[in-house]
Amino acid sequence: MGKMKEDEVCKLVRERLEHVDLIFNLRHQFNNPALIQYVGERGWTHPWRYFDALMYYLLFTCFDLLGQPSEWVSFSEWLESNNKATERHAVAADIQPNADPVAIARHFNSKYQSIYSLKTSFYNFLLKILTEGERDEFCSSIKIVRAVKGGDMNISYPVLGEINDNMEKFKFAFNLRNKFTHRAVIMGSPIAGIFPKAYDFLEINGVRRKGYVEIHRKARNDEWLIFEVRDWPFVLKRLIEAALSRRQSAL
Repeated sequence: MGKMKEDEVCKLVRERLEHVDLIFNLRHQFNNPALIQYVGERGWTHPWRYFDALMYYLLFTCFDLLGQPSEWVSFSEWLESNNKATERHAVAADIQPNADPVAIARHFNSKYQSIYSLKTSFYNFLLKILTEGERDEFCSSIKIVRAVKGGDMNISYPVLGEINDNMEKFKFAFNLRNKFTHRAVIMGSPIAGIFPKAYDFLEINGVRRKGYVEIHRKARNDEWLIFEVRDWPFVLKRLIEAALSRRQSAL
């Protein structure tokens, strides 16, 4: 696929947002405790988990689109485009005489990835497209909890602490997006399949609040890393819409 025009990027992002809205509006059709699936020692799950994860995946592809360089091209196009000759020549200048052909191929691929890769675009959106306030909102919507491994998975674990490193939160978000694509790993919550107001605020003493919801966990040595999110997908949508609005205003 060739490079996309600015208005085409905006159009694709708007279509993704519409797709997410369509999925979200399906939730009432799946709000049925009879659809609960029991999964042995891991307790239970519900089909809504797949839809929840799909919304997050689609929204993160918007991070990719809005974060990619305006002159993005595929690797094959980059190798052949006259417009990218300067970049290629700079890469070629770093190659040692008599270098192994495979090493040369790796070098070119590595340099291309550093400019145009999906990961580069994703992190560019987080670090350069979002404002500082938006980035803080994103990070505060994610909680990474260290917890004791073992025991009953259906009850709370003794918490060992939290990981408050923003780069670890960015890494989690990118892994959610990437593993959905390449490993079919699902990171989503089933609870809206049971509770019809799972995405709503709770009013406590006159204050509207939302809690964190676990969407993924993984084992690390003798402990769990539990990944929880708050106010998703709404936080992600707000950030995308704000970035999209700025991009459209600049056209």
